[in-house]
Amino acid sequence: MEHFPFTSEEAVDICEDFEDLADTDYNLMKPQAYIIHNVVTCPYNEDNRKLFIENYHRTKDQQEAIYFYKGNEFDVLVFAYDADDDTRYTVVDIRTYTETLGIRYHFPGTARPDHG
Repeated sequence: MEHFPFTSEEAVDICEDFEDLADTDYNLMKPQAYIIHNVVTCPYNEDNRKLFIENYHRTKDQQEAIYFYKGNEFDVLVFAYDADDDTRYTVVDIRTYTETLGIRYHFPGTARPDHG
C-alpha cells in the first residue's frame, strides 16, 4: 500500500494518539530488548528523514532535531533504544508499526484521490 505524507497537524495528532507507547517494550523483529523513547513527527522525504533521525539520536529532542526542515510533508516515527545500550536504536514509521502489530487505526489520507 502506498503511503502518503501527512500534514503537520495530522502528524502531531497521530503522535498524540500514540504518545502512550513511550517507555514501553518494543520487540518488532529484534532479538534485543528495545524501549520506545518517543513517537515523533519527522520529514516525509527520505533524505530529510535521515538527517532528522541523526539529529534526534544526537539530541533526543524532536523540536531540535527538525529545526532545519522547512517543508510541509511529514511522517511519524516510533523511535526506540536498546534497553542496555543507548547508542543502539531502531526506527520504524507508525504505519509499519501498526500494520506489524495488527493495530487498527484510521490514518488520515489513506483514501486520497488519485492526483494523476
